[in-house]
Amino acid sequence: MSESTTRDQLSVALEHARRAVNIDKEGIDMTAAIIAYGQSVAILSSVIEELRKELSEAPQEKRIQMEQDVIKVVEIHNSYRDRMFLLSEATGIPIPSSVRRPLL
Repeated sequence: MSESTTRDQLSVALEHARRAVNIDKEGIDMTAAIIAYGQSVAILSSVIEELRKELSEAPQEKRIQMEQDVIKVVEIHNSYRDRMFLLSEATGIPIPSSVRRPLL
């Protein structure tokens, strides 16, 4: 996957996350919030996989910055994943099937 495609995916994931946060703040439609968090988490998982692949193929001089980028995306992913799981547990609304349960 190209760098621009990875960035595009990251932008889409963050847009889903922004929507999820806004819906979550409203507190009215928690199903929609969980779905939006799930969409973001699923896309972020793909982005992380791609970034890790790119990292393994990168020249040594680019690896430190790329490792930091991967760490940032993993932290964002985990934050939204954790919020989604918390909402699911609190409301009994199931996690979308597109979201993998294992931690990254």
